[in-house]
Formats: sequence, structure tokens, C-alpha cells
Amino acid sequence: MNDQTKERIKQLGADIRTKVEQIRWLRANAALLEKLPPVSLSGGLVDFDRLPHKEVIRVIRTLGGKWKKSVNVHADPGKTKIDYVAEINGKTFRCWGGDPPPSCRLVEVEEDVPELVIKAHKKKVMKLICTGEHEPAAVAIARANVPLPPAPVSVSEPTPTPPDTSKDDVPF
Repeated sequence: MNDQTKERIKQLGADIRTKVEQIRWLRANAALLEKLPPVSLSGGLVDFDRLPHKEVIRVIRTLGGKWKKSVNVHADPGKTKIDYVAEINGKTFRCWGGDPPPSCRLVEVEEDVPELVIKAHKKKVMKLICTGEHEPAAVAIARANVPLPPAPVSVSEPTPTPPDTSKDDVPF
């Protein structure tokens, strides 16, 4: 067997282990996931894709944690969307390509870049600009859109156990 074939087998083994871990995580968190929009798994991410803002807030409230926002110009060509990302109990969750809060819009602004190693200059960036009497976006809009749940739900990691092929629907 040549080196390329050995490397491919090694990579496929890693892919299989990742898929088995994803199946176990989904099973261990089935009750939590029933409360949320459908998920997709992308590498190590648990993704909620292209959600309306009310659904983004439902995910954030259900999972808790601290979420970071970034602009996503790829989710819906011609429209700017927001990615919301949080790491909770070692697992990364993302609301990919979600709608921005209704009281906010994305605008391109020019910022001064101070001189460090390169010459000072201006750059254009996208900023989320909110209007009205709202608190910071994720918290305030969440309160306005969805009633509060009793408490954030903890996301569990299954305890490592040897594979039981009688219960797994995977052949290893």
C-alpha cells in the first residue's frame, strides 16, 4: 500500500470518529435539541442556519452563554446577515447567516487606522448600527421577541464509553 493510500485511510478513520462523536452528542442532547430549530453539524460546530431573528434569540436564550456577532456577506448574496457564535461547555454553537435585530442595520463606515508598523490610513468596515431605546442587541432584542425560559439549559457531553454496536446505527 502506498503512502497516499495510507494517509487517505487515516483521514477516513478520523472522519468516522468525528461522525460517531457527533451521533453520540446528538443522542445525549436530543431533549435540548427538540426545543430548537433544526441543526446541522459542520466539523466541530453545531450550526443553526439562516434563522429569522426571533429564532436566533430563541437559540441564544435556550443555550445561554456569551455570544459574539460578526458580519456574514455569504449566507444570502445581496443581503448582509449576522453570524452569532458561542462556546458552551467546550462545544461551539453558531447561528449562521441569521437576520440582524429589527432595530439594527448594517452600514459601511470609514475608520481611522492608527500608525503602528504601517502608515496610518482609513479602512472601510461593516458596522451594526442600532436605533431606539434598546439595550445591546442580543440581550435587549431577545427580551422583546421571546419570553424568558426558566433558566439556560446546560449542554452535556456524553461520558466516553466503549462503542456498543447493538445500540449504534453505525457499523463500528
